[in-house]
Amino acid sequence: MQAQKSGGSIVSISAALADNPLAGVPASVPMITKGGLNAVIGSLALEYAKEHIRFNVVAPGVVDHTAARGRFERCFEDAFADGHDLHG
Repeated sequence: MQAQKSGGSIVSISAALADNPLAGVPASVPMITKGGLNAVIGSLALEYAKEHIRFNVVAPGVVDHTAARGRFERCFEDAFADGHDLHG
C-alpha cells in the first residue's frame, strides 16, 4: 500500500467483549489478544493516516438468537445461581 501510494484499508476482527466485558462470560484469555489488537489498530491508524491507509476493527458482540447465545445463557444461569444479577 505504501509502494502504490494510493492508500488502502485493513480490517481486523475483534470482539466487543474486549472493551465491554460481561459478568459470567468466560472470555478473559481470548480477550487478552483482542484488547491488544484493538490497541495496535488504533496506533496504526494514527501512524498511517497521512498515507491514506485506514485501519478498522469490526467488533461484534453477543447476539441473540444464535447457538452461541444459548451457551452464554447457560453460563449466566450457572454464574448467577446465587441470586445476584448481571452487574452485582
